Amino acid sequence: MKHEEKCWKNEKGELILDLTVNIWVFTNESRNVVITTWADTKKGGPITEVVLEDGEKQVILEILEKKFNEELFSPKNPDKTAEQVMELCDAILTIDTSGSEYWIISSLRPCVKNLMEQLNTVKGIHAYYGNGLSFGMTRNKFGQIKKMDAIPSRSMEFPATRLDSIVD
Repeated sequence: MKHEEKCWKNEKGELILDLTVNIWVFTNESRNVVITTWADTKKGGPITEVVLEDGEKQVILEILEKKFNEELFSPKNPDKTAEQVMELCDAILTIDTSGSEYWIISSLRPCVKNLMEQLNTVKGIHAYYGNGLSFGMTRNKFGQIKKMDAIPSRSMEFPATRLDSIVD
């Protein structure tokens, strides 16, 4: 299968949109951010999955959205969307994965809260990191952001969690 790609570069890294599978990949030195969108999932609707990979460490954010993010899936204006994706990747790259998996939370929690505040189409975010470690935030009907008491366990139904699914 021939891959059709678009590529953008900035001082922080390189962004590739694989148009055959509609997956965004941002590479920054040894770190990758992979972004995939789904219109309908078992978690109750559309999700944008963001996976930060740093060597053996992986942080997965499931961004539960009010409506399907059509522009991320199939951009009508790829250059403008690429700018927004790079801004999202900049925010994701603030997550410090250099320490142990238990310490990732110290930078992950403020990052998720910031994303919840910036993205008004988000209902909630489930964050998975380390060996079974997770937390979540949700927006209530008044627009307030709350930490979730419990989030559903991660299922491997989403192929973007495996980098070999996007490599030829």
